[in-house]
Amino acid sequence: MFHICDWEWQSPKKEEHPAAIYNKARHHLFSIYEKTRDFDESISILKRYPLIKPSKHGLKAELLFYDRFYKELKLEPLLDAGVKADFSGIREKRMVNFDVTTNPDYKDINKYAKVVQRRKKRYELVLVDLKKEDIEFFPLKFPICPNCGLFAHFILFISRPSRDITFCFSTSQGLIRHCPSCYEFEIVKEFDYQIESILMLMEEIAEMQANEETRDPNLNFDEFMKKEVVSTVQFFEGTSRKMMSGLAEGDYIITDPRNADGFYGGRMLWTHPLAEPYLGDVIEFDYYDGFYVS
Repeated sequence: MFHICDWEWQSPKKEEHPAAIYNKARHHLFSIYEKTRDFDESISILKRYPLIKPSKHGLKAELLFYDRFYKELKLEPLLDAGVKADFSGIREKRMVNFDVTTNPDYKDINKYAKVVQRRKKRYELVLVDLKKEDIEFFPLKFPICPNCGLFAHFILFISRPSRDITFCFSTSQGLIRHCPSCYEFEIVKEFDYQIESILMLMEEIAEMQANEETRDPNLNFDEFMKKEVVSTVQFFEGTSRKMMSGLAEGDYIITDPRNADGFYGGRMLWTHPLAEPYLGDVIEFDYYDGFYVS
């Protein structure tokens, strides 16, 4: 816990490193908050420090998170940069490190892979939307690749359905562990549920919406499909007890539109926000009727 003190930043004779100024501001910010429990008063002290805007936003996000959850999660601010976290806390009777950010695009989750293994502690990224004052948690429960030691990802692969029947269903699904760093694929678990092809459902609804006679003016196509995909992910997460980074469906991926050259692979229909920079729109893997096709 930060110790309460009444000092404040003074203009130094020598120019201080921005990191040193940031650490002083953070220390002062939480010291004032521990003393007053007043969010607005604590934030106001940042005006005394020559910080760049992203740093001020980052500290405001940290304090907003701390203000909301310090009791519930028993939060303690961390000072050691080596732990790659801003706070430690307790969730479900287990120690957890929390790293706060206002933009997950700037977070390379692979930088956490070694520290997660070394410290044997759960990590969660905390996304803070300062405008809406919303807070969202993203547990770093991705599997570790046995080959390279970086984060791999569980992807649910829905097999290509047969198109020779009226209603097109996938009859086999595979839970794939994929490491985008060393390009490893492994089938972890297989399922034989009969589920409707999401790609073909998308095609069907898009055709209906393009026709004036069948178009539903109240339908938000993107929101509808997002619900369909997310509900499928949630079902298989519950069944497999694995946190999924993506959902893919088998499709013919065209690489050259001039002569329709391409390959059978997986078209990504949903990707976990933290995995988006690593997985892309397609994966060069096909899973059909319970068999891996290279």
